[in-house]
Amino acid sequence: MQRASVPLLATALTLLLCARTVHAGPIPWTVSWTPSVAAISPDNGTASKISLIGGADSTSSALNQAVSTAAAYVSYSSTAASDKPDSFTKKTFDLTVKVTDSTSGDSQDLTFSLQFDGKLSKSGQSLKLTTLPSDPLFTNALGGHLYRVRVLSYTPPPAYPTNKFLPGVIIASVMVADLPKGMPEPSGLILTTLAVPALGWGYWRRRKAQTASAG
Repeated sequence: MQRASVPLLATALTLLLCARTVHAGPIPWTVSWTPSVAAISPDNGTASKISLIGGADSTSSALNQAVSTAAAYVSYSSTAASDKPDSFTKKTFDLTVKVTDSTSGDSQDLTFSLQFDGKLSKSGQSLKLTTLPSDPLFTNALGGHLYRVRVLSYTPPPAYPTNKFLPGVIIASVMVADLPKGMPEPSGLILTTLAVPALGWGYWRRRKAQTASAG
């Protein structure tokens, strides 16, 4: 019976050591962005509107390489008179990105808060997207990596209202990094809980055998 602990202990330790596999080559990932609202209305009336459509991307990147991606596409529309433009004052909205590590399938949502300020009429606009650039947000461990996401900049629709059908774009970046030293992967934490009881059980069996021999 004493030897019965050996296979269990060996299996637990082997799995624990394999949990920290070194990742090489580009890491595949996907992002999918969702605005909290599809449209933003002005302070008063309904003559103007800011429309938002979330972006998505699927790619791969090397460690510590920042990759730009379109977080959202922005369109303007207005029938407000030039001398009476509609005002947008601190119009706050959220952009939530779902980050997925393609290899493991692990995913997590990160949410950024942004706001529009300015004026919009049928003859032009002075809107700005504020609170940019944002502080980066980090995921938990996904497939053995951390993902850092930042909202970088905003390019409004070009030459509005001349090119009414060309959207503006909110640009973000995604960077994949290794886990900090000393931070175990979730799989490592799970396997540690398996290995520790196995060690304890093996020690208890040896002590019991020694006690029996001494008696």
